[in-house]
Amino acid sequence: LGLGCQSSCGLDLIPASMQRFDTAKYHIFYQTRTTGSLYNSTIYRHAPLTHTNLTQQLYPRAQDGNGNMDNIRNMHNSREINGRDANAQDNCMGYGLPNRRIWKDRFSSSQFCLVIRGDTPHSHSLIRSMRVGCIPVIISDWYPTFSPTLKTSLPNMEAFAVFIREKDFVQDPQGTLQALRELPRAYIEEKIANLRIAQRIVFADHEQSLFVPAFVTEALAAMEDAKTLHRDEGGDGADVDVGGGGGGGS
Repeated sequence: LGLGCQSSCGLDLIPASMQRFDTAKYHIFYQTRTTGSLYNSTIYRHAPLTHTNLTQQLYPRAQDGNGNMDNIRNMHNSREINGRDANAQDNCMGYGLPNRRIWKDRFSSSQFCLVIRGDTPHSHSLIRSMRVGCIPVIISDWYPTFSPTLKTSLPNMEAFAVFIREKDFVQDPQGTLQALRELPRAYIEEKIANLRIAQRIVFADHEQSLFVPAFVTEALAAMEDAKTLHRDEGGDGADVDVGGGGGGGS
């Protein structure tokens, strides 16, 4: 899951704050692949990209009217899309960006980051969005049940993330995402404050990190769950091996 650090993504840790939110260049960030996903999740992952007024995305994987991909890229290099400045909190949504540097810049400069389920309820986008102080917008009904992040230390994911029901999202992706622009200021401030605390719990390289005690708490909770399960299956809970290792002498 990338807990503790996110070096594999090369993302700098950006503390969540209202200043970061207010100065973000983009409103919503979402990039996905064109290929399908398992378990009927493709309809959710592609849903927001079917609305052109939502997808003022960077470098879309499509040709312009003359069949020239470069013209589209050059148009955005000049920071103009249909006469609008790309800084004016457009959405950065589409089927991929041309390189990692641009992806990092846009991802780290967005207010909301979509976390849409794929082959499983979990998505790496959650940890990545938390990493850069972007409010996660989760479209995955079973995420809190099957894929919670440090479920004992962060028992309420709704404290720092926005949840949209899968059914509502696929029926009206435009309406559900446009509603993000109408969220009350106090609601945003609460999400940001809780996200700032969640960053301390999840990331070990935070200057005020709580990751180690949180990890220990999770390990102890897992041990207790294993003992409880063993008792429920007829054991006494005293000899359960929670480490998964074999025996061995001294």
